[in-house]
Amino acid sequence: MNEIYTGAHTMSLSFHKKKKLTIAISMAIFSTGLLTANIAAAQESKRKVADPEEFEVIEVQGILGSLKDAAQIKRYADTVVDAISAEDIGEFSDDSIAGAIQRIPGVQIETDDAGTDGDRVSIRGLGPEFVNSTINGRRLLSSGNEGRNLRKMNFNAFPPSVLSGVKVTKGSTASRPESGLAGQIDLETMKPLDVKKLRKKSSYSTIGVRAGLNDIDDEIGFRVNALSAFRNEDKDLGAYFALVASEEKNARDQARINWGDDLAIEQVTNGVSETINARAPRNVTLNPIRESPTRVAFATGIQYQPNEDVDINWDLMYSHYNNKSHRNQFQLNINQNRVWRRTVFDQSEAGNPAVVVDDNGTVRYANFAQSDLEDQGLAARTTSTQFDNETKNLVTGINVDWIVNDVLTANFDAYVSTLDYTQDLRFVRFEKELDPATFIYDGTGSLPNTTAPDAHVLEGWEYSNASIREIATDGTNYGLTAAFNYAIDNNRFFSSVDFGAHFDRTDIDARRTGDGSRVNVLNEDGSILLDEDGEPVFNVDANKLSDFPDEMVSAALIGNTLPEAFLGGEGFSPTGYFIPLYSSAVTIDPRIATNSWDELGVDPMQSYEMVEDIYALYAQANLYTEVFDLLLTGNVGIRAVYTDNEATALQEIELPGNEFSEEIVTTVNDYWTYLPSLNLKLALNDDMALRLALSRTMSRPDYQDTAPINRIRLDDEGTDNSAVIGNPSLKPMSSQNLDVTFEWYSQYDGAFVLSGFYKEIDDFIIRDRIPDQPLPGYEGLWELTTNVNFSDGTAEGVEIGLLQPLEKLVPALAGFGFSVNYTYVDSEFDEDVGDAGFGFPGSSKDNFNFIGFYEADWYSIRMAYTYRSSFFRSLGGTGSQSSTSRFSGEQEKLNLNLSLKPMKNVSVRLSANNITGEKRRDFYGDESTFLDYFDRGRTYSVSVNYRF
Repeated sequence: MNEIYTGAHTMSLSFHKKKKLTIAISMAIFSTGLLTANIAAAQESKRKVADPEEFEVIEVQGILGSLKDAAQIKRYADTVVDAISAEDIGEFSDDSIAGAIQRIPGVQIETDDAGTDGDRVSIRGLGPEFVNSTINGRRLLSSGNEGRNLRKMNFNAFPPSVLSGVKVTKGSTASRPESGLAGQIDLETMKPLDVKKLRKKSSYSTIGVRAGLNDIDDEIGFRVNALSAFRNEDKDLGAYFALVASEEKNARDQARINWGDDLAIEQVTNGVSETINARAPRNVTLNPIRESPTRVAFATGIQYQPNEDVDINWDLMYSHYNNKSHRNQFQLNINQNRVWRRTVFDQSEAGNPAVVVDDNGTVRYANFAQSDLEDQGLAARTTSTQFDNETKNLVTGINVDWIVNDVLTANFDAYVSTLDYTQDLRFVRFEKELDPATFIYDGTGSLPNTTAPDAHVLEGWEYSNASIREIATDGTNYGLTAAFNYAIDNNRFFSSVDFGAHFDRTDIDARRTGDGSRVNVLNEDGSILLDEDGEPVFNVDANKLSDFPDEMVSAALIGNTLPEAFLGGEGFSPTGYFIPLYSSAVTIDPRIATNSWDELGVDPMQSYEMVEDIYALYAQANLYTEVFDLLLTGNVGIRAVYTDNEATALQEIELPGNEFSEEIVTTVNDYWTYLPSLNLKLALNDDMALRLALSRTMSRPDYQDTAPINRIRLDDEGTDNSAVIGNPSLKPMSSQNLDVTFEWYSQYDGAFVLSGFYKEIDDFIIRDRIPDQPLPGYEGLWELTTNVNFSDGTAEGVEIGLLQPLEKLVPALAGFGFSVNYTYVDSEFDEDVGDAGFGFPGSSKDNFNFIGFYEADWYSIRMAYTYRSSFFRSLGGTGSQSSTSRFSGEQEKLNLNLSLKPMKNVSVRLSANNITGEKRRDFYGDESTFLDYFDRGRTYSVSVNYRF
């Protein structure tokens, strides 16, 4: 039963009953993978004696001698945790922290090829919306998908150069924050008194410069990073400051098709007419993306230990990431109503088809010269777009560890986390009607080809319009934690008990600009302008300017063409086209650059405010005992979480006669969630261990899904009423999790880990259209579009991995080593979701990583290869660019890094990413139904670092 709350009323919708739990237990988890880097564990807080051994560490800049330390860290971990550590801040070699995380077993990356969102992380077959993201254990706020889906973290907002490590938690304990259905990713900043280089000297600094280019446009970008850390003579006070500033150059070419479904296409063969329902292209878009992202980020902190019992840490991390891009888009439009539904194709000529529809009901070829289409419906558009996405994140807090007495330790943490996201999109567009006699669409190959020769003739182009959209999302999160550990002496089963409480509050204010229809036009004296009937005049279409058409054409469309061939050599056409001059258009109509919130107003259907309060209590008993003379350790506990939401938005009611009324609506919802967990580790002998983990985890609905963004439309006769409504009564999604792990650490410093996992997910949320439903407060039946807890599902899989330095195994190969891991994931819904039917978004069945390396005294080389099979990327309407469900084809990537140490304090790194030039191809259902194609190009970089 699914409840939907509208105003002061609650309504219920019935769906299919949940499927019973099906048992599927696989074996063991690999959680070690080697990156070429020093493998070292950051020393944790003094209050937890076992913490230095709690995390497996996969270093990004390493030496072979550190592999043994990494194996020991994993060996004594008390839960399923992977970590990437870079004690020397700035030693990460990846462009994005997500690039380093993806080499951890069971972790997949969704790169932001469209340049609208950010790089995302999936864990064990569950997508980014199920991953909880923190920094130093504190909540991070994200801009999501252009201000929507804010629980998805965009990791490219955080540069690796200001981080000291990353922890990926796949398991769950009561003492940790609720991790999300997939797990938790915690970014870490430095604790200066724990830095190894400050153990023997009182200060340490480094500065680095990096230059990089992409081979699509050969533009060079630069990055500068610096770090300075110090401690006093008594070693009880330390501080550090890390900074990165950059202006990068990114280039990608994107080709895209938007499809129309269930179109009745008529064809005639020798006088016999036949109608076929098919999927046909609505438009083909060419989108060369040229970005110039700028970044200023810094992290700083002070650590003070006034005595052996107290450890005080203050830290602050700030990131300002502004992804500025310019896009000269070209689009060929095929109007589905004027063309596909009103055109008759003549199939009478043998061997020369006018239209080809494949077995999947998709139009593959259409020659409009062999149709009765005479004019209108076919058009070319060329658009010059300025597109800026700016994200500012700040997280700061103070953490205190206190050894109260011999049996009690305490930890207190207080923090603030903020988000300031803005998007500014402005474009000018020109359009030309095309001649059907020369228009051919050919989608029979791997990439579509479209022939429209008159699109490349300057005569006939007209100014269409200029458009503006702005988005602003502000968020603030406050958090308080009190955690305690009580040691139990002389107990046969338990060594200690953890207990504590946590509170955090998140305030979200999300807004999008409107079309000006709610903004009054003012006189020069500031009074409201009235029309001849005395009614206020509104600034209608302030975001869609179409004045000065002749001046625009003569000034801004003068024959300039794309500077590089679009997808040259890829078998795609057209490869070139006319491009408008954006700056010239602004000169003609300055409003293109200046119209903003004052002129456009706020779109109430895209704007809301939200306050979410979370209270958590937990208790956990830590085990230390023996079973059949074998050491058994672990923990068992429960976390009780109370969530309280209050959301405010504007409800719009469309009355018969095209009249509107509006009212501000506030809704509330609260619920308790109980999250038990059990983690056991049985030491079979000195080298082997068996783990078992059982837990329940949760992921909350997205903020916007629960906001009362309601649009209610009343039909004249009451027979065609419809409403689009939010659903604050959505339940959180939850998962019952099972993990079984076998670990073997050999005498040759190798690690072999085999694991299996099973997740049973309840109450997956989708946006659905539901006919014939009552709407409380109104008569009759309604067609409702809303978010619902639609289906349950499962995700299960196996992870297997081997890490092996070769020095002890084959002494002649000293310096060589490798890490290899494979993850299999299978996920499914109990009910098909939309037109998908392919399991959870973000889940690839097959995932493979291999890293091979060699390291000598003065140089090292690393080869890293990643592969993931095709996967279901997003449901229709949930991404930024498509209303159809999106799948991505298999993806692989090969990177190479060479590090040199020509002098004692100088290091040089040469990197080549995506060496084989692999592309990304998205499709719609069947792989032959093309949606998107991204040419990412190859990237090369050189960096120099100096330490002093």
